[in-house]
Amino acid sequence: MNKKYNDYKNPFRLLWDFRSELLPKYIVVLWLIIGVILVILSGFKLINLSSLDIKEYVSISVSGLNFALIITSAALAVYNKDELTLLLELDFSKHKSRVPGAYFLEILAPYALTLILFLILGLSSVILPLITLTPPLIIRIIVNIIYIEIIILGILSLFNLAYTILIELYYKVQRDSNRR
Repeated sequence: MNKKYNDYKNPFRLLWDFRSELLPKYIVVLWLIIGVILVILSGFKLINLSSLDIKEYVSISVSGLNFALIITSAALAVYNKDELTLLLELDFSKHKSRVPGAYFLEILAPYALTLILFLILGLSSVILPLITLTPPLIIRIIVNIIYIEIIILGILSLFNLAYTILIELYYKVQRDSNRR
């Protein structure tokens, strides 16, 4: 790759630089509303978050990673190499991030977010059950709420990627149709 482009070997840097492009606002709002509802229901003892067994969610994280990989492959079918190269080489000075290759990286950032969410879920599903220390109930409830919120955000992020691919496929077919 040309030296004028940033090297995004650290996925967290990519997420930070393109944080405003990770998820549509309606998904963030939906995620926050679900989180608030969970906390309220837990506070009124209508749901029992302390009984959540994190080790049961290993399969969710593996499935999420697999699905994210499938969606990434589907995205590559929607964008051909020439289109991706064009996005990489577009004049980035007008992009709000002013990062070389910004338009291309803007497409990659939501995929990185989804992969990282399911990586966190997978690692915590394996590591947390190994901890023999029993924290106070409030800490267990807070950890469980955070864990459930990461699962929900991961699922919403997968939905966003799948929906984005469908929309991009629609636009691609429309462009190809207009060329004829």
